[in-house]
Amino acid sequence: MEVLSNVIQRSLFHAMAKGKPEEVQKIIEMIGGHENIEELRIFSPKGKILRSHRLKEIGLIVKPEYI
Repeated sequence: MEVLSNVIQRSLFHAMAKGKPEEVQKIIEMIGGHENIEELRIFSPKGKILRSHRLKEIGLIVKPEYI
């Protein structure tokens, strides 16, 4: 699982560094759709969901203990 985590992190980092938010969202949706992945989100420092594989979650605020 650690290898998968590293691949996800690097893929997202490169898409973000290139300034490609659509690519970031597509990566999250593809990976988040895998049967072994329960949740995949990117949060703001204040707990707002900026990206999620569940599109309905984007924009919601979560409790600090979930970040």
